[in-house]
Amino acid sequence: LGYNINERFSKSLYAQVRNLTIPEFYQLSNSSETPVADGSIGQRRLVGAFGNVDIGFKSLLFITLTARNDWSSTLPKKHNSFFYPGVSSSFVFSELMPSVKKVLSFGKLRLAYTRVGNDAPAYQINTVFVNAGHSDGYGSLRYPLPNGVNSYEVSNLIGNQQLKPELTREFEAGTDLRLFNNRISIDFTYYDKTTTDLIWPAPLAASSGYTLKIINLGKITNKGIEALLNVTPIKIKDFQWDITLNFSKNHNLLVELNDDLDRIVFNSLVVEGGQQIHFVGKPGKPVGIFEGRTAMRDELGRIVVDNQGLPKAAKDLKEYGTREYDYIAGAGTKIIFKDIQLSVNFDIKQGGIMYSRTKDISVWAGTVPVTTYNNREPFIIPNSVYEIGQDAEGKPIYAENTIPINAVTLVDYWGNGGTELDGNSLINKSYVKLREAVLSYALPVKLLSKTFIKNFEISVIGRNLLLWTPKDQTYIDPELTTFGNDLDADFGEYGAQPTVRSVAFGVRVGF
Repeated sequence: LGYNINERFSKSLYAQVRNLTIPEFYQLSNSSETPVADGSIGQRRLVGAFGNVDIGFKSLLFITLTARNDWSSTLPKKHNSFFYPGVSSSFVFSELMPSVKKVLSFGKLRLAYTRVGNDAPAYQINTVFVNAGHSDGYGSLRYPLPNGVNSYEVSNLIGNQQLKPELTREFEAGTDLRLFNNRISIDFTYYDKTTTDLIWPAPLAASSGYTLKIINLGKITNKGIEALLNVTPIKIKDFQWDITLNFSKNHNLLVELNDDLDRIVFNSLVVEGGQQIHFVGKPGKPVGIFEGRTAMRDELGRIVVDNQGLPKAAKDLKEYGTREYDYIAGAGTKIIFKDIQLSVNFDIKQGGIMYSRTKDISVWAGTVPVTTYNNREPFIIPNSVYEIGQDAEGKPIYAENTIPINAVTLVDYWGNGGTELDGNSLINKSYVKLREAVLSYALPVKLLSKTFIKNFEISVIGRNLLLWTPKDQTYIDPELTTFGNDLDADFGEYGAQPTVRSVAFGVRVGF
């Protein structure tokens, strides 16, 4: 049993001044400009009572019971207490079958159910005041002004007095099998995880007077499997060969949204010229759906163009796909021959899409093969029409398109994504990567027996050596991201630097 009080207090003071009068003399007074100062104070407290019980029967059955209740200062008083228990168990059934030890070296079944609580960041339940500032896109102005005028304004983050703790419950079942004196081992897990009242910063329309609100997003489930296989096909005196395979598959679902929301926007990119890429969540679908413009089509499915022969954008945005992988896998092998060791590891990810500014710019600049369509000579978009009028009911009347894309409009055509519009900036993020290869040699111990050196090893290590991607994705490494961490990282990249292939040489000496 235990009782815990965790209090965190922070205080910071920041000041800066630009255009130093005397170079490299770093003093706030060394400038004709007024220094800019800022400061912050933060405090939060978490109080918890907890308990734990471990039960074991011989070497056969094990059960662990846990429970904890927390009270958090970052939540409203009426919602600041949350309780989360858990139970885990394991049954080593191989202990009941000693006669098959040569085949089944070890066998265990696992079952667990846990509930975990989480509070909010500090200062989210009340709207606060912050130093005022103005920006017009070319410059910014921040108070206090040099003439001594100061100003505060209401923060863009609106407080939420209804905020609740975030709770996650998970059921897990698995098995651990080791066969033929550990020459084969299998670890398999099935999990079912549900998060309710997920705490999330939700963007708001600026017309509301605020741009952000911390909310309890809704209910999210994750169900899937994880499997690991280790095999040693050959193991003799001076030679050993090991193989490792792993596989995981997750099904993610946004079950429902709170506050009667029909969608939540996690990230958006709106570029001058009309391009829109929205990274959203919708009930009944995986978290992280990409939406964007698509070409307008008539009732027969033909592309509708404007008076320049360029595709028009449909009124409604199209769902292009999800950021979620179909599966993730890995493969590795290790070969040991006397004092020489070689290991190679591959990573495999299949499915899912992401935004790529690199592709967007490459297509606009005409530096990729797709832009050589029709040898860059004028062409009419196949299966396209344009509006020539409306009927008595106000419905458009279309005629076969005769307006070509010429040398002038070609830049606009590819710059706007061709016939795919915004979908042209989304790429398949599947890949197979040779993650690492290591070749090492260790001097035999007997050669070092008369020296003060106990071991000596040299190695060559290569990382990110090879990358295979789909034929239509020759632009970037799909692991690149420039949009932060967690879910935001899955949005994609905005002109990210290429990943690095590295080769290193190492020496390790032990005394």
